Amino acid sequence: MAGAAGADCSRQHSGLEAAVKLRTAPAQYDRLDQQELRNELERADELNQKKGAHLLLRKDTRLELYDSNGVRWAVTVNTSGVLVVTAL
Repeated sequence: MAGAAGADCSRQHSGLEAAVKLRTAPAQYDRLDQQELRNELERADELNQKKGAHLLLRKDTRLELYDSNGVRWAVTVNTSGVLVVTAL
């Protein structure tokens, strides 16, 4: 099964959360398979927000919040540095 990690690993999205779904392990140890697994896990880990770390939102990204009434809001920053809050 070596060389198939990219094709068999996929991200499962459910609402705002995403999980990595890994394929079944091969019957016997395969160094290439293990390296591909580690590479996939590192790529997925880079997408996760870490506790105690600053939240950095890149271009074309917005922060979505819910108020106490359940209304969803998007917070963005325009080119002048002004916060823009929009109901979704």
